[in-house]
Amino acid sequence: MNTSNKDKIVRGALSLFQAQGIKSVTMDKIAASLSVSKRTIYEHFADKEALVSECLACFKRDYDLRREEIRRTTDNTFSYLLEVFRYSVSKMRVINVNFFSDAKAMFPEHVEAVKMNRRAQIAHIQEMIKKSQEEGHINKTFSSMVLAEVYYEMMNSLPSGVYDFTRTPASEVLRVLYNIYFRGVATEQGLVIMKNLLSGEEENWKEE
Repeated sequence: MNTSNKDKIVRGALSLFQAQGIKSVTMDKIAASLSVSKRTIYEHFADKEALVSECLACFKRDYDLRREEIRRTTDNTFSYLLEVFRYSVSKMRVINVNFFSDAKAMFPEHVEAVKMNRRAQIAHIQEMIKKSQEEGHINKTFSSMVLAEVYYEMMNSLPSGVYDFTRTPASEVLRVLYNIYFRGVATEQGLVIMKNLLSGEEENWKEE
């Protein structure tokens, strides 16, 4: 099997894991969904753990690529922080919470292998917040470290199951968190950016 077929298996398995959780998805189910034999899958992955490991790495690569794309296409750091948060909400609303809880419970070492540690993530967020303060969009009277820690905790609350996206529209989760956090720390210039970003938000976040 060539690399493209291997990638097809990873993408297909990742899609199932995200929709149903890792524990409930068997190798038989993955094979059936892809119309291949289990033997074909085992040609590239020794077991389910190996496949899950590759799927987690794929999930992280996709997220990082999207984050970098947002960085390249936004005009300022405040917009970057807003858009990354919006993208994270959009991802979490279609992912079964068991995907994350199963991964942490069943394969904690693989989860740790594909993510930055807490200190590194907060350091990155703090750097972005400092830049946004320098650009005049976040109030300088707030501690960049505290703001970074709160932003980090908000981001980590998304895959934890705190928000029931089956009952609450993602647009409402986003609107509430934007107003609780971003509106509270934004300068007048930052509020203008928020207003422009949120224009037509309900239309953009139509629930199917």
